[in-house]
Amino acid sequence: MKFPRFGFFAFCLLVFSPQTSTAQLAGSDTAPGASCAGFPTGATRLVADADGNGADVTLVCDGTNWQAAGVRVGNDTASCVAAKEGTIRYTGGSPAWEYCDGSGWLPFESAGGGGCSAPADCPDPGDTCTDGSKFAGFVNIGEACEVLYVAAADQVSDQTDAWGLTGDTGADDWENGVTNHRWIVANRTLSSYPAFETCANLSLHTHDDWYLPAYQEFFTLTQNSSAITGFEFSEDYWISTEYNGINGNAFMGKAGPPGGSNTVKTATNNVRCVRREGACPDVGNVCGDGTVYAGFSPDGDVPMFTMPADAGQIDWNNGTGNLIDTSMVNCANATPGTSPSCQTGEDNTTFLVGLSNADAPYEAALFCHCLGKDTTGVCASDPASGFNAYGYSDWYLPAQDELYELRVNRTAIGGFDVTGAWPSGFYWSSSESGASGAARQRFDNGTQGTTNKNNTLSVRCVRK
Repeated sequence: MKFPRFGFFAFCLLVFSPQTSTAQLAGSDTAPGASCAGFPTGATRLVADADGNGADVTLVCDGTNWQAAGVRVGNDTASCVAAKEGTIRYTGGSPAWEYCDGSGWLPFESAGGGGCSAPADCPDPGDTCTDGSKFAGFVNIGEACEVLYVAAADQVSDQTDAWGLTGDTGADDWENGVTNHRWIVANRTLSSYPAFETCANLSLHTHDDWYLPAYQEFFTLTQNSSAITGFEFSEDYWISTEYNGINGNAFMGKAGPPGGSNTVKTATNNVRCVRREGACPDVGNVCGDGTVYAGFSPDGDVPMFTMPADAGQIDWNNGTGNLIDTSMVNCANATPGTSPSCQTGEDNTTFLVGLSNADAPYEAALFCHCLGKDTTGVCASDPASGFNAYGYSDWYLPAQDELYELRVNRTAIGGFDVTGAWPSGFYWSSSESGASGAARQRFDNGTQGTTNKNNTLSVRCVRK
């Protein structure tokens, strides 16, 4: 099912009007700003074209004057049943607006303008999909409306899994459990966070990209829990969102009435894992846009993505023997490098592309920089012609320590040359090491070193 961005919502606003005991038809003397003396605060009047825009409006008394008012829709916290089909509610959360289809509450649309489309093989919340998982409902992730799937049964029952160790972890995303999952996996020892580990290691219904739901995702589960079935309604379930009020606590909730509480992370609760198509929670997962999740970049400690294949073999400089030492601070140490240029691939790439010395153009950096960009300015020669940019224009040549992260995750990511052969098994970074050389990474044995800038090595671009 799919609803247009404005049609259904506008229809609801036309057919819903406030129902109060003080509502009455207005006379010709009533208009926005007129005195409402003698009427209680909150009294309403339905006025025929009081503001001259050709449509009836509702006025509300603010205690002194009549003010134009919109239609107010509350939050119906009861279950969606057949008798309520077609009603709407404002939750104040995410998604904010939902409608009842007769069996469950569903969001109107994504905030970005597209509609929410239910899976064809399991169109209603609680339906079993072809792969054996269940359609749990819709969730808003940023401005995107996405389909949420849930495992057909609990992964942990009888309240036996702890959330994890106490202390602030940074897993505090309210709506996206993938963000929390990635943060724990990248920055903590996974075995110390059993609830996360349960979902991270789950291979079920032909998928291995399960994760512990965030607060809003769990809210969707609770809304449709009766249709989904299999929950222990008297027991609490872990939510991946950390409770920021107390570092040692995390959110938990029951599958019955929507809402959540919090408790110490070392307590034990149930676990029910979820997934979204293309959400790519684990290193090596192919995301919905075709890129591959590569791990966390040391530049800002944020998720980093790469392409599923190399860009080919490219010179670091323009192929000449000029070998100029630029003003970039040299990356002189192996990972973890002590210079910022050992981590800041995005800044390095921008710097190199902007140079106009005898070594320019810096071909490896230029290739990544021009992916997805118009063929103007420095990209006029279209060095990345024919390569898929996957809809993005913010690619760059990874710095030494970012390239090392790709090497650590080489097997999961795939597509790298791990033969150790020269030059295909060696990869350029954007980190300069001196006048003649730049930092490179060998992908079979992990050796780092420097190579003359006019050599042709393999390139794999990344983005954050």
